Amino acid sequence: MKKKAAMIIMWIMAFIPLIITVILYGSLPEKVPMQFDINWNVDRYGHRSELIYACAAFLLMPLMFSVFIRNFERKAAGTDDEKAKAGYMSNIKVVTIIGIITSLILTVTYICILILMFKTISNTGSDLSFDPIKPILIMLGILFMVLGNILPKTRRNSVVGLRCSWTYYNDVTWQKSNRFAALLIIALGAFTIGMAMIMPAMIVISVMMGALFLITIVSLIYAYRVYKEEKQKGENQDV
Repeated sequence: MKKKAAMIIMWIMAFIPLIITVILYGSLPEKVPMQFDINWNVDRYGHRSELIYACAAFLLMPLMFSVFIRNFERKAAGTDDEKAKAGYMSNIKVVTIIGIITSLILTVTYICILILMFKTISNTGSDLSFDPIKPILIMLGILFMVLGNILPKTRRNSVVGLRCSWTYYNDVTWQKSNRFAALLIIALGAFTIGMAMIMPAMIVISVMMGALFLITIVSLIYAYRVYKEEKQKGENQDV
């Protein structure tokens, strides 16, 4: 996907929550539910204008990804090394894909929150026919799977991937470590989607967060092992 088309999609996604809120603003009461507990009971009300401020924050997302993309573009334009240039261009594609999916998830999240808000305002919040967090968890699972598929395609960078001194050691440590982490993340994505369809959202969130922590630890241990192997090879070659 071309950068211009990707940025247009991201900006459209960023503006959708604001447009929806402006359209519905007049039908909202002065005080609206702004925060819910784990049982979807309202534990904080706020002025409806807070929704506008929240929507304005969505506009920061395409700006942030635009900065990342332009940074890689400058680096690609500033080098004559074809391998390095190809790496920067690959990272641009990765960041672009992540930006689009992240923007989509945020938009869907906001729409789910609005649905819950309107049901609560109309006193039907207790009769929710669906858990508003489940669509978000399913999309997070999809994001994990997409991220897992593109991680092995990244080159060493400071934005995307398993980043630490061990993975930065050389291209081999980066590729092997990120390929290993990618497999675990893909599995987590599929597992999250499956759990979200049959289990309560709060249980899925707890399991997912615990799994992410374990994946991080295991991936770092693997990265350290690869680093030690590569460092030993380098020392042997110097002898």
